Amino acid sequence: MPHQPSETASDAGSASVLAITGVEKTFLTSRGERLKALETTNLELKVNEFVCVVGPSGCGKSTLLRMTAGLESCETGSISFMGTPVVRPRREIGMVFQEYSLLPWRSVLDNVAMGPEFAGGSRADCVRAAEEFLQLVGLSEFAQSYPHELSGGMRQRVAIARALANRPELLLMDEPFGALDAHTRILLQRELLKICQKHATTILFVTHSVDEAVYLADRIVVMSPRPGRIKRILSVDLPHPRSRGDARYAALSQHILELLES
Repeated sequence: MPHQPSETASDAGSASVLAITGVEKTFLTSRGERLKALETTNLELKVNEFVCVVGPSGCGKSTLLRMTAGLESCETGSISFMGTPVVRPRREIGMVFQEYSLLPWRSVLDNVAMGPEFAGGSRADCVRAAEEFLQLVGLSEFAQSYPHELSGGMRQRVAIARALANRPELLLMDEPFGALDAHTRILLQRELLKICQKHATTILFVTHSVDEAVYLADRIVVMSPRPGRIKRILSVDLPHPRSRGDARYAALSQHILELLES
């Protein structure tokens, strides 16, 4: 019997980390026209939940992530982290961008140490944190290398380690594997799940890839074309590690593709 995903607004019975309530966003174009990027959006994330957002280009996925990070303001509605409104970036919320955003003049270790350093940690504490998370992503031997000496996949591992070194309670990821080749992307998906198991973090992950969402997520948010709105929220009732050859995996992927195409 084909897998029938459950459809839900949130999972009950656990603490809320993130609450997005009635959020909308409109931008002004260079010609002064108003462009609605995001319709009224409501979403809640629970502790240690992995939620993926999928949708067509321009539907407001990245805008929603940037507002959640405190990098942009909400036009309407509110975003709260642990019950406190998000009005500016905060250490408890980390973000990994599609571009690696590493400082080329700093070593790998010093890139990862940036968060603890900006928080006022001692040099010894910053180095200790950087070494811990470089080991977690399997890059300890490249601590003294520079970004230009690394492959794209390795640079993205450094970016993930840098975000985790702040020990965020919520990690936002904006298409972090989108620029990688298919093989490296699959390897980093597996690596990310291992990291989640070892270092429990709530994750909100934006992707264009339906396969990636089904492989990673506890729940999948399906967005409409611009102006973006949530069409459906699906619970993924498949145990990890997930097999792409599983008929239920294929059925859920097909269901999401149909939602995106409808």
